[in-house]
Amino acid sequence: GGVRVVLLPGDAATVPDGARAGIGPEGPAIEAPRSWAAARTALRFTSAAEPVVWWERLGGLAALADKLSPPELADLPDVRGLDSLAAEHHGPDTLAALDALCATGSARKAAAVLHRHHSTMPARLARAEAVLGFEVDSPAGRFRLHLALMLRRLRDNADLG
Repeated sequence: GGVRVVLLPGDAATVPDGARAGIGPEGPAIEAPRSWAAARTALRFTSAAEPVVWWERLGGLAALADKLSPPELADLPDVRGLDSLAAEHHGPDTLAALDALCATGSARKAAAVLHRHHSTMPARLARAEAVLGFEVDSPAGRFRLHLALMLRRLRDNADLG
């Protein structure tokens, strides 16, 4: 049996619904500090759409946590584009749609996850593409979009690491 560190912000005994968790790798008890550090990194990649992140599933994304500062992340064009979308009137809905698109792989499935009619997605995606400057509903576009969303989370959650 090994030890796995699960890091929840705040007091774990009083965490309300909607809490987030970063989960570090399992290992012998002597490795608990390493699992703790990994759990802190995983916590930085959480969001309301993805409240639990396992460090082991981050792959190469975990390395970015220590390589780019919040100002460097904020200066990336794709992150700036997401910030512009977030500031718009329907910004939170648009970002939720983009998160759902990355999670499901299709606009129709994303609409179902969001409990929206699928006809609402084309306008949101078109607006996102206009602001971001790339197609979001293609394999390459979804990869770029997902990376931008993860980098934005990393920036926004810098105080959790």
